[in-house]
Order: sequence, then structure tokens, then C-alpha cells
Amino acid sequence: LDLAGFGTLAILMDAERVNIAPAWSPDGQQTVFTQIGGTNLLLYLGDRQGQNPQQLTQKVSGNWDLIPAWSPDGTRVAYSSYRINRQNIFVVDVASGEITQLTDAEDVASPVWSLDGSTILYMNAQGELLQAGNLELHVMNADGTENHALGEGEVFQGGAAYAPSGGQAVYMSNETGTWHLYLLDVANDGAADATGTQLTDGESNNLFPVWRPVQ
Repeated sequence: LDLAGFGTLAILMDAERVNIAPAWSPDGQQTVFTQIGGTNLLLYLGDRQGQNPQQLTQKVSGNWDLIPAWSPDGTRVAYSSYRINRQNIFVVDVASGEITQLTDAEDVASPVWSLDGSTILYMNAQGELLQAGNLELHVMNADGTENHALGEGEVFQGGAAYAPSGGQAVYMSNETGTWHLYLLDVANDGAADATGTQLTDGESNNLFPVWRPVQ
């Protein structure tokens, strides 16, 4: 759907499978999404026209691979994978298909990349934290090292959601002490400028942005 509300196009072409949670690549030329097949939920890549879907992750122990997030340079995808009653963060190299496990925990999810691709923020849901109304965020290097809870005063800028039409992205940052959303311009190669325009304000936290089609 274009920004004027017209030009609707089905971009996920397998009518026999359920496809969910698409995420556009930084350059707007690909999308990664979860496809439900049997007892597995796997990640697939599709081109801009919704053709030539390619399986990105592999079947392992009835895994559910969810919530994909592109690295800013478009070479890797971080995602949550639920395997044998444990959910952890993994990353897959788009070109080679090599998969690396980044965390070793009971229940962590929702990875987002920093704007420079050097770190990954994620949500810790262990010990029924979410059920108790607590949002505990952790951050680690992109290779999984130096994993720790996001400290008071520690700033993170990332979680960029790239516009399907290209040219812009929305990201989240706690630079003011409260989580807010910011809009920035991106070049054709997905590279972002240094500063963003703040979109939200107030005392409430605003995180994990997604783009919504115009209706």
C-alpha cells in the first residue's frame, strides 16, 4: 500500500502457508518474515515484489523463529527463537545462512539493533517479569559479549523500523531519560544521518515502533 492509500500489493505469495511479522530491509529491497509450517515457524526472505521466497532459518527441535530485526547494514537478521521451552536471541547472516546463538537464558525476546549496529537491545521476560508489569531491558555487543541489564543513565538509540517506501526510519531512544520515538532520514544504502526528529513526548515510555499503512 502506498502512502496515498492506493496500490495494494500482496507481497507474501505462498497461499498455503500463514506469513506474519514482515520487516523491511534498510534499503527497502527485501523483507524478512515468519512463515508457519507444521510445528515450525521459520524465517524467510522475499524480494520487494513478493517473489522468490527463500528459507533463511532451519528446522531445529520444533523451533519458532520470531520477531526478526535487520542490522543497519542489511547483512544480518537478529531474531527470537523458541526451542525446547527456552527462548533466546539468535542472529543469521543473510548471505551465508550461518546462525549464531547470542544468549543462553530461559526467556528473552524482541531484539533490536543500535543505529550503528554495534549492540543489540532485548527484552528479558524471565521469572514472569512481564506478567508482573515490569519491562527489563538488556543490552549486549552484536556478537553476544558484554551482556548486561541496561543501567540507569545508559543511553541506547536503535530499534529502527524502516519505511516500506524507503527514505525514512523511526527509532527509539532513552536519551532524555524516557523512551521516545524519533524520525530520521536514511540514504539508499540504508545508512542513517546522525540526528533524528523527536516524534513523541511526555512522561510515558514509547518503544518498539512499527509502520502502519495509510487507510
